Amino acid sequence: MIDCTGQPKRTSCKSTIDKCPIFNNNNYINLKEIVNAYKKHVEKSYKNYLDFYKGGSIEKAIQKATNSILADNKMSHHQRRIGKTLLEKWKLKLISKKQEIKVCDSFIELYDLIKEYSQGNQIERIGQLCVYDTSLRLSSFLELEVDKVHLQCGALRGAKNLGLKVKQGILIDVPIVFSSLSCPDIENLLCVFKDKFNLDVLNSKEQ
Repeated sequence: MIDCTGQPKRTSCKSTIDKCPIFNNNNYINLKEIVNAYKKHVEKSYKNYLDFYKGGSIEKAIQKATNSILADNKMSHHQRRIGKTLLEKWKLKLISKKQEIKVCDSFIELYDLIKEYSQGNQIERIGQLCVYDTSLRLSSFLELEVDKVHLQCGALRGAKNLGLKVKQGILIDVPIVFSSLSCPDIENLLCVFKDKFNLDVLNSKEQ
């Protein structure tokens, strides 16, 4: 999840949360207000996050994507629990498959390929979130459009809190108010705002 500080939100870090006005507002009155807050405070940071993975060689892109390196040269908190040793194995695994990765012509093809490569005894802690994050970062490098909202962890919780329909990890009940956002932005919004969906917001989701 990328917040308005431009970095993945560290929920245990109060100073990071305090910098971002969206986490200090518990009175959103409808979903449109949440979308506007996301576009104002988060959308640009999220674009910058993904733009970091553009350019250079496919091998370098795989290295950054699998090692979960951010623009500030720090590791995303999403993959910290996996650990550097396993992420190094993950990197080498995908580098060995770089030719197959670079010829993917759709996000779902890339995602399915990365998911397939994540299976195996040596990389048992590469879960759904890491597969999605790796695929999304590499899709930025390959300039592949994400045309469905893939949900996992916090984003899945956000969708459920909002009462949206999900099938096999894909959001199939997309509110009209989300139409101005890309699919990755919708996923990020559902994660960022997962605890902000009060009764007023729930009642406005069809607006």
